[in-house]
Amino acid sequence: MTATHCVKNSDGNIIGFIVDGVFYTDYKIKENIQYIDNMSLEKGGALAAVEQLLETTYKKAVNEAEYNRLIKENASDY
Repeated sequence: MTATHCVKNSDGNIIGFIVDGVFYTDYKIKENIQYIDNMSLEKGGALAAVEQLLETTYKKAVNEAEYNRLIKENASDY
């Protein structure tokens, strides 16, 4: 699995990551760090990426993506 984006909230704080096209919270990443090829857990408990990840916001990465998926999925119903 590979992380591609770090996801920030409206205050600019990192709240999760996009891994293989799916949003995962910081907590979920920490629980499953052994499966993510380009991330590690530092001694203090902070997540670190091997290389700098692209940044996106929660609204763009999750809300808009889910909305667009639902529109495409239900397009045949109209």
